[in-house]
Amino acid sequence: MLTTEFRKLLQLHRKPQLNQLGFMGSDHHFRKNSDEHFIYTLVIQGNRYGGSCIMELGMHLDFLPIGLNGKADIHNLTVYDCEFRKRIEAGIPWTQKIFGPIQTQARWFEYGKSKADAIRTINRMYKVFKVRGLEYFEQFRGFPDPILSITLEQLKAERGKQQISMGAPQNLRLALIIARTHEFVGDLDSSLKFAEWGLNQLGQAPGLKPYFEELISRIKQKKPLF
Repeated sequence: MLTTEFRKLLQLHRKPQLNQLGFMGSDHHFRKNSDEHFIYTLVIQGNRYGGSCIMELGMHLDFLPIGLNGKADIHNLTVYDCEFRKRIEAGIPWTQKIFGPIQTQARWFEYGKSKADAIRTINRMYKVFKVRGLEYFEQFRGFPDPILSITLEQLKAERGKQQISMGAPQNLRLALIIARTHEFVGDLDSSLKFAEWGLNQLGQAPGLKPYFEELISRIKQKKPLF
């Protein structure tokens, strides 16, 4: 089955279910706004070779720019714009785990050959999403704690379970996000601490330098002298 045909079935059989959960969108891009600055997104991404798809989740904060240039429209945000991203894979069948070898393709949701096969896949995807997808988004509740609970000491150490579970970006970009969040909630001292640490860690990767410098300059202008 072609991806275009599968997406038509998604429109009919999956979109209404996602709408009931508060996710609005097209046949493969969906988005849900929370009341805590968190924006939740879902994309059903077709395999470039056809015949299967995978679900990818994203979370973005509504006060952050999109990407480094901030030019994208926050109202048309997709997973690909989000700072936090994670995939939901189909999983490896137990027989393959035992008898192997594990193939990459087994991680994708197969469309199947018929309409009935595709609908079974869509139903399975929805069941998986209701558990693992909603569990992922549940991590982002109680703003700003999910972001500000990540300490500078954690960033200095190896990438931890919390960052992995959240699908967080690499530590320097995450430091910029945390610094911006501290600024947003009015904790300028903490914002400056994260921003200065990030700036000092750039080394031979200066792409984030102007964003850290801009943030540091803005914070220093806001902070009282005494």
